[in-house]
Amino acid sequence: MKGCGWTDYSAPLDCSWTWKKIVQVKDIFKTGYHNNSWIKNASGYSIADGYNWLRTSHPKVPWHFICWNPLNIPRTSFIYWASLHKKLLTRDRPVQMGICSDTTCCLCATVPETHEHIFQDCDFTRNCMTLLQQKIQVSFPIHDVIRWFSTGRCKSSLQKLFAGACYVGTIYAIWMARNHARIHQAVIHPKVPVHQVRKEVLERWKRRNRKPLRPLDTQWFFKMTM
Repeated sequence: MKGCGWTDYSAPLDCSWTWKKIVQVKDIFKTGYHNNSWIKNASGYSIADGYNWLRTSHPKVPWHFICWNPLNIPRTSFIYWASLHKKLLTRDRPVQMGICSDTTCCLCATVPETHEHIFQDCDFTRNCMTLLQQKIQVSFPIHDVIRWFSTGRCKSSLQKLFAGACYVGTIYAIWMARNHARIHQAVIHPKVPVHQVRKEVLERWKRRNRKPLRPLDTQWFFKMTM
């Protein structure tokens, strides 16, 4: 670096990979300065300002509450996120890739298996969601669940959290039941995943909760756990 300022410095070709990366980061952050002053804050650069500037800002998606609900079990949030982006390997995708020709749904064996079908229209899914709503004493529309949760139509925040976590958990359980049916050629009864989901969410809530229930929630909680 002799005879060269840091802002104009370029890494030589024979230097280490680590040093090249350091210089590359310098070149990125150099655009955030004007006349040797940080453009985002007149008082100077901070790590928080640099992080927010580097990652840019994006509008909140309407499904963020359901997907990243604090009562969600992490593995269920990931599968739900993947289903929203249609990244799960449903049977229509291998067909599009030319890998196989069978698109029949593994759960109902009646129509082609797509994300929309397996998580909304499949008879197995509808039965699971109906049983879930009966178990948790909260009703929500399957085809409009994101808007229903985002507009806050639940009677209380606890019921909203619990219902959201159970819904995401059921999406995960449906995907696991689908994989089980594909591998073992047998479809489990909808009561099995619904019972397991409610049990796991309830145990997670008991570990995290430290506040007494409100009267409205106490009555709901008693009916839901019967």
